[in-house]
Amino acid sequence: MNYNNTLGVPVKFEIDAGGGTIIGAADRPFEINGTRRFATATSFDTLDALGRPINVDIAKPTIADDECQAWIQVTNSLMRPTNVIVTFPAPPSPVPGEVRITNLQCTGQETITVKNVGASPVNLAGFGLQSLGSGVQQVEHRDLDGFLQPGESKTFLGGPGAKDNLWVGATNEVFTGPADFVRLTWDGFVVSTVSCDGTVHDNPIPASFAPDPEGEIIIDVTIPFGNETEVSLVEGWNLVPTGSGTAEIAGAIAGLESDILVIYAWDAELQEWLRYIPGAPDGVNTLSQFGQNRVVWIQVKRPLTLILPK
Repeated sequence: MNYNNTLGVPVKFEIDAGGGTIIGAADRPFEINGTRRFATATSFDTLDALGRPINVDIAKPTIADDECQAWIQVTNSLMRPTNVIVTFPAPPSPVPGEVRITNLQCTGQETITVKNVGASPVNLAGFGLQSLGSGVQQVEHRDLDGFLQPGESKTFLGGPGAKDNLWVGATNEVFTGPADFVRLTWDGFVVSTVSCDGTVHDNPIPASFAPDPEGEIIIDVTIPFGNETEVSLVEGWNLVPTGSGTAEIAGAIAGLESDILVIYAWDAELQEWLRYIPGAPDGVNTLSQFGQNRVVWIQVKRPLTLILPK
């Protein structure tokens, strides 16, 4: 079963036209080349198995409730539009490093310890643990998270003693006897298997897998440096015209959500008010973009400045 096919994979970014340099990226491990026009970052999740936010220190505003992200930060002193080519590898992505199960405790407080025994840092997003299920649920599963430098280990809990039981399919103990086991997996590939009776089996890690026929996914993105304008808002209601360009509201107000109460726009075709309330679920928000020469009402708690499309 495939649980982690979009997490922990390297996403490539290349500035192929216009000004601009890359000054940051996420998640780790990431690499920015010497010209700062090319970078590779690792994809990460925004919600855990219980639906709670994770990676909040690096996550950007989401479009869907739960999504996989990877990003770069670009600066452009010339304020000219910048074109970026984003390339997602053909799935399945190769195993990103040599991670092994080094300890399994099947009784009492259940624990599973994994260790980066390779020479390169490894993001655990995309790795998972599997155990033997029962009844209709034949497999119990837990996604992994964290970042391991070479030689580092991380221990994950199982069973009712875990503060947050993130196992899918396990309602009580994960391990129920000597025949039970835990597998460390990457995108369906079994990296290691350790049984409660002490048996250990480590599979050789292949350099690559047969790629999916769909191949690489390439997206062409234009960052509209120079096609934006600063708009100063006062406390209370503000009537704000926007230009012909477009920008996602979630991105434009990132970091200012707590200061913005609501954004309204009149839809002449539907003859109704569209709205965006920061933090509200998708079903509540019917407005997603600034721009298209639309005039919006914005209610804010304090004076602030937004960057909007011209």
